Amino acid sequence: MRRFISTVLAFALSLAAGCTGPASQSPAAPDPAVPDSAAGYPDLRAELERVLAERGIKLDSEGQPLRSVSSVPNRDYQLPGRTNNILTGSAELEWAHYQTGDYDQNGEVNISDLTPVGIHFGKTSAAPDWFFAQAADGDGNGEVNISDISPIGQHFGTVVDGYVVQYRRQSQDPYADYGFVSFADGFDNGGRLEFGYTAPGNADFDSFRVSPVGAAREFDWTVYRLNLPGSMSTHPAVVSYLNRPLIVWQDWDNEDLMCSRATVNRPMSPADWTTSAIDSDRVQVEQAGLALINGEPAVVYCGFDNSSINEIRYARLLTAEPTGPADWDVSLITNGLPIQPLSLLEKD
Repeated sequence: MRRFISTVLAFALSLAAGCTGPASQSPAAPDPAVPDSAAGYPDLRAELERVLAERGIKLDSEGQPLRSVSSVPNRDYQLPGRTNNILTGSAELEWAHYQTGDYDQNGEVNISDLTPVGIHFGKTSAAPDWFFAQAADGDGNGEVNISDISPIGQHFGTVVDGYVVQYRRQSQDPYADYGFVSFADGFDNGGRLEFGYTAPGNADFDSFRVSPVGAAREFDWTVYRLNLPGSMSTHPAVVSYLNRPLIVWQDWDNEDLMCSRATVNRPMSPADWTTSAIDSDRVQVEQAGLALINGEPAVVYCGFDNSSINEIRYARLLTAEPTGPADWDVSLITNGLPIQPLSLLEKD
């Protein structure tokens, strides 16, 4: 947590005196010999302490709460800007950081958020630099004034760890989680923090939406997209093998059965995975069954023989670190059966 230095706020308030705007909205330059409130500025800290008192929160001399205060952001979904890339078929998303009360856009609502209020105090939506000043308009009424202190107090202690990205395929579908963008990945666009996200191959989705979340308490999953071959893969199955996730999935384009295994216990990105084929002999796109048999991965799945007769096949892993079909023992169970989703359970 960033500690607030009282001189920073005093400096910010002095800057506010030089801001342009309607005379009726720009307070007179403060006299350093008298309190801010007596020089035409309201006492911003006093107002914040009043709001915090309603929550039972008191601050020390440096602006830190005397008891632990932390919370996660309210789920506030917004539609990001979107551009469909016709070359890659991807949806390119972008949005600016938003969290009520986080006026300095550092991911945490605390006393330092008084500084932007002091800098832009009295500015309205007519101000030439409103693009930057509006971050301090917490109540959204088009003016930075004393009422914008309340959102700081009401959300004091809220920490944003990133944004969850959700999607829906059709307008009638519910939204589902798609990805996560860390707060650390934001970039400063001249005083405004902005974020971007690429949804590969999903330009045809109906819509996306984003919301700030707190990773530690609300969104404790790291979500990312694996870079897998083929333009379509379906029905992944996963087990824990050697304390690492192992995924079996089917590549629709190439009719291959594939295996993706994590190279670390807690994979955090596509770089932590390696992918290889289990079977490249006309594998049918139906759900594969995956289980651990005596501690080793085994898969049952569907395929075609040379006469296009449906087959049920069985693959057993031969090595701890497979790199291709030679590391799997593939055998035929039967043929001539209708293809249906399969399941495989370990049985003593």
